[in-house]
Amino acid sequence: MRWKSYPKYKDSGVAWLREVPEKWDALPLRRVVKTVKTGGTPLGAEEQFFDNDGFNWFTPIDFSEDLYLKESTRKLSNIGKDDVRCFPGKTVMMVGIGATIGKVGLSINESSCNQQVNGIVCGVKLTPAFCAYYLNTMRDFIFNCGKFTTLPIINQDETKSLIITIPSKNEQAAIADFLDRETGHLDTLIAKKQALIGLLKEKRTALISQTVTRGLPADSAREFGLEPHTRFRDSGIEWLGEVPEAWEVQSTRRYLLNHKQGYYSSAPYVDEGIKLLRISDFVGDGRMSTSQCPRVEACEELAQYLLREGDFVFARTGGAGSFAMIKELNESLAFAAYLIRFRFERAKVDLPFLRYFFLSASFQFGITRSIHGGVNQNVHAEDIKNQFCSIPPLPEQTAIATYLDRETTKIDDLITKIQAAIERLQEYRTALITAAVTGKIDVRTAIAKKEAA
Repeated sequence: MRWKSYPKYKDSGVAWLREVPEKWDALPLRRVVKTVKTGGTPLGAEEQFFDNDGFNWFTPIDFSEDLYLKESTRKLSNIGKDDVRCFPGKTVMMVGIGATIGKVGLSINESSCNQQVNGIVCGVKLTPAFCAYYLNTMRDFIFNCGKFTTLPIINQDETKSLIITIPSKNEQAAIADFLDRETGHLDTLIAKKQALIGLLKEKRTALISQTVTRGLPADSAREFGLEPHTRFRDSGIEWLGEVPEAWEVQSTRRYLLNHKQGYYSSAPYVDEGIKLLRISDFVGDGRMSTSQCPRVEACEELAQYLLREGDFVFARTGGAGSFAMIKELNESLAFAAYLIRFRFERAKVDLPFLRYFFLSASFQFGITRSIHGGVNQNVHAEDIKNQFCSIPPLPEQTAIATYLDRETTKIDDLITKIQAAIERLQEYRTALITAAVTGKIDVRTAIAKKEAA
């Protein structure tokens, strides 16, 4: 739907805001709010001040795309509540420090927040929902204007100096109602598309798991000159189940040439040197990216930690069990501590097939069962070597990998299209809010039609 503009505009006097509707004002926030204050954290014993069924206490992790703050992750006990500043219902809360600076939410009921959040109590000229929608459009502006030490920060005085548009109270309420309705429709549509992506990812995992443990579908097997499997046997491994009768079931160590723990050095990174692969360089799906790899000084010791094409690198802690296959290398690449490098016999296993098997639900379940530790979970090289694999003859391994490359690419392409559609909806959502709260579109007619209906 195309929205109309207002009949007349005037200069707002603010360079970035430009023109606003003729009857609107543009004022510093301090002129239309009662207070702007930060929250706080209780001092003292943890258990005494917090209660899972207690009083809402919002922190930056509670802010999302949903404008309305309903439930906090952590809650205060009655004792904790008495130790912090409380805000009335319909307080506009804005993150004032850190990576999420400028994120905005509107509390439903009386609540509190920690010292990273500014509570804004609106005055009589300002509707809280309109204020929240407006400030939510200013996140990039706030981030760029925030003072930097190690983290961006905006204090109470700077918050009060932010310029906000002021339509009439009735118009503010109408705009907020319009945005509640329109963003609600968009959020529902986005959620459905995100759910579809989740289902497609589940389908992808199921396809891989089925194919690497049961073989190709009959038509695809014939396409590759193979006979479909009709006879199966118990693998002897509970989570692997039945496998084709002619396939081997062996531990990973059966196909392994060697393995090695990663390179550790306390020396600082350098501008020129050898790239160092870390857990954070894994990008999922058994792949990695070297674009953000730091560099370390080349030395004689580092030579034994250089990766080759076809190597597999597993995380042993901090994402234990995640892995990447080194598909191709354009320059020297070493692997860091907390990684384990595995090198397999190419005469026995097709490496792309092995990558798919490592992605399968069966293999990942086996790894999960082998994880050690509590908070700092880790997996040992022996745990990975002891995992069982179902291995067909080499020509069939290659056929399966080729088939899965083709079929997973179809699913990935569809996911990419849906993600692009979600991004467009999110961009439209942001643009619609900005246009409505700055008066670039006139939504009064839309509200009137809705009420008439």
